[in-house]
Amino acid sequence: MKNYLNESLSAQERAEALVNEMTVEEAASQLRYDAPAVERLGIPAYNWWNEGIHGLARSGVATMRLCLTPTLCSKWQI
Repeated sequence: MKNYLNESLSAQERAEALVNEMTVEEAASQLRYDAPAVERLGIPAYNWWNEGIHGLARSGVATMRLCLTPTLCSKWQI
């Protein structure tokens, strides 16, 4: 059994083992917001993009605009 599949190991150990199994190209591809699948390792394609500063976008049909930090939401006055 590959270490990244071994549930008795910590999440850190499993993540390190999984990355060690990847080629440089595969690892780099996972840094994109629209990461492609790495089928040989059982990693599905996924899209994790959103705009946290403006609320959440592309997490469904609508965009919810939130402004949790007043400083970030206010206009800069110079």
